[in-house]
Amino acid sequence: CQANGSAINNNYSQKDIVEVPLRNGSNSSSQFVGVELVQSFKPLIIPCYALVVMVGIFGNYLLLYVICRTRKMHNVTNFFIGNLAFSDMLMCATCVPFTLAYAFNPHGWVFGRFMCYLIFLIQPVTVYVSVFTLTAIAVDRYYSTVHPLKKRISVSACAGVLAGIWLLSCALVAPAIAHTYHVEFQEEGFTICEEFWMGQEREHLTYAYSTLIMTYILPLSALSISYLCITVKLRNRVVPGH
Repeated sequence: CQANGSAINNNYSQKDIVEVPLRNGSNSSSQFVGVELVQSFKPLIIPCYALVVMVGIFGNYLLLYVICRTRKMHNVTNFFIGNLAFSDMLMCATCVPFTLAYAFNPHGWVFGRFMCYLIFLIQPVTVYVSVFTLTAIAVDRYYSTVHPLKKRISVSACAGVLAGIWLLSCALVAPAIAHTYHVEFQEEGFTICEEFWMGQEREHLTYAYSTLIMTYILPLSALSISYLCITVKLRNRVVPGH
C-alpha cells in the first residue's frame, strides 16, 4: 500500500497511531490484492495452526508442570529445558493466534497500537530465547560429557544465564521495535503493523546482518562444536574389559 509519504515522515519518531490517507484515486482492489490471495488458504491453514497452538500449549505446559512439581528434576539441565518450553508456550499462546488473525483479517491489524508493539516484541524474543537456550543446553552437555570432573554450573548461576538470555533477546529486538509502526488507512478501513526503516537502508542492513550472526551463525557454531566434541569423546571412550 502506498501512503502519503510526508504524513509518515512527520510522525517518524512518534509511537502514536498514525492515520494516513491513501493517495487520491488509488485502487483498493489492486493495492490489497495480496489479501485476497491469503484469504483463499484460510480453510486449510487455520485448522493446522489451531492444532499446532493446542498441542504446543498443552505439551509445554505439561512439561513445565512436571519440572516444577518434581523436586528431583530441579537441576540445571531441566531448568534450561523448562525455559525452552516456556518460550515455546508463550509463542504458541500469543504470537501464533495474533499473527494468523492479522494475516486473514481483511481489515489488517485490529488489536490496537499497544498489542501491535507487544506482539511484535514477543515474537522474535521467544525465537531468540529458544535459540540461546538450545545453545546453553549444548554447552552444558559438552562440559558434563567431555569434562565430567569439572564443577558443574550451579542453579543460581543457571538463573543468571537464563536472565541474561532474556535480556539479550530483548536487546536484539529493540531496534526492530523502534522502527515498528501502527498505521491506519482511513479510506480503506485497513490497518497495518509493520517494520519500516525509512531512509535508513544501511542501518537496516547492518542490523539484519548483526542479528543473523548473533542468532544463527554463532549459536549454530557453538552447537556444532559442542556436539562434535561430545561425539569424539564418546567414540574414543575406553570401555572396561576391552
